[in-house]
Amino acid sequence: MTVESMERILAMPSIGNFKCIEFFEVIGIKDNNPPFNIFSLAVAHETDLPLTKKEKITPKLIKLKADKSLKFGVFKRIVSIEDFVNIISDLVTPGTNKDDGNKLCYGQLKGIPPVYVPALERGKNEFLGLLKNNFFGGSHLFEWFDESKEYVAPLIDNFAALDEFSEKLQEYLPVKISIHSDRLGNIVVQISCAATAFTIKRRDKHSHQLLSNLAVSPHFSGEINFSGILWREQHGSIIDFQKISLVIGENIIPFQQINGSGYYVIWDENNQIICSGGQVPSFVESVNFSMNLHEYNQRIFKLPNGKEKRINIFTPISQSQIGNKTQDYRNWVRNRFLKIKKQELHDTLKLRQFKRDMRKEALDFIRELIEKYGKMVFIFGIPI
Repeated sequence: MTVESMERILAMPSIGNFKCIEFFEVIGIKDNNPPFNIFSLAVAHETDLPLTKKEKITPKLIKLKADKSLKFGVFKRIVSIEDFVNIISDLVTPGTNKDDGNKLCYGQLKGIPPVYVPALERGKNEFLGLLKNNFFGGSHLFEWFDESKEYVAPLIDNFAALDEFSEKLQEYLPVKISIHSDRLGNIVVQISCAATAFTIKRRDKHSHQLLSNLAVSPHFSGEINFSGILWREQHGSIIDFQKISLVIGENIIPFQQINGSGYYVIWDENNQIICSGGQVPSFVESVNFSMNLHEYNQRIFKLPNGKEKRINIFTPISQSQIGNKTQDYRNWVRNRFLKIKKQELHDTLKLRQFKRDMRKEALDFIRELIEKYGKMVFIFGIPI
C-alpha cells in the first residue's frame, strides 16, 4: 500500500500541485560485478521541468582510495508523476531492474510507514542532512528500506571508505550519507508541503497571544477546512496545547504561556493529513519577551562643543522576586533560585573541614614514621 499512499499524496491539492519528480540515483560497482544501488532520492516538484533521461552528474565513475575495488557514480533524471509511480513500483518489486539495458541490483527492499518531517528542525530529525532540500512547510517522506544490505556491505564494514565516499558524494549531491549508514541501499521519496503558507508574528506587547496569517496556493480551489494545532515544549513537556479552526488571512493563536519553544502544524480536516508545520520563529518570542524586560529613560549628555543633547536610554528592569508585589508564576519560573538553610550549610562546611583536618593529621603521622624508621610504612585505608 506504500506506493498507492505515495500516489494519493502526490495528487492531494492541499499538499501541492506536483508536475514531475527529480530522481537521483547513486550507483556503485564492486570489482567486475553488476552495478548496485547505494542510495536513491526522489524529490517532487511543482515546477513543470523538462523531462530528461538518465544523465550523469559525475563525469565518470569515481574510485575510492580506501577501497580500490569500489567506485561510484551519480545519475539524475526528470520524470513525470505517472512514469515515476511505474518506476518505483518496478524498483520495489523483488528482483532486479533492467533500465537502459543495465542490470541494477537492489537488496531486500521493504516499504516502511511514511513520516512527516517538520520544517527547519534543529538537529532533532534523523533525516536532516540526508535530504536535498528542507522545505519551509515540511515534507512527507516515503522510504523503502534495504534490510539485507548485501550490496552496500563493503561501505558499511569499511568506515574509511564510507567517510571518503560521503565526502566525495557531497561535491555532487548535498547529502551526508556517512552519518546515515543505515540508509545505504534505500530509496527515499520526498514530497514537500507546498500548498499552504503560514506566517506568525507578535500580536502586541501586552499579550502572550500571537497573530498568524494563512495563505493557500491559487491552484487549491476546494473548501478550506484547516485546523491549526499549536503547542509549546519545555524540558520535554507540552505546556500549552491549542487547536483552532483556521480561515484564510489572519488568525489569533491564543497562547497563554511565554515559556518554552512553540511549534505548529496545519491539519487538513478533509484529508486527515498535515499540510504544513514548523517552529514558531524564536525572534517573535524574544521580541514579545523583551518588551517586558526594559524600561525607558532619557539622559542628557554634554557634547564637546558645550551643547547638551537628550538621548533615549533603554535599561534592563530587575527581575528579582524578593520584595516584588506582582508575584506572577511565569516570573518565578524564569528566575529560579536555590534556597539552602543556614544551619544545613554550616553543618556541611563543618563536616568538610573535619575531613580535611583528619587527612592532615594522618599524613603528618605517616611522615613521622618515615623519618623515625627510615622506610615507607603503609597504612591501609589512609590515602597518601
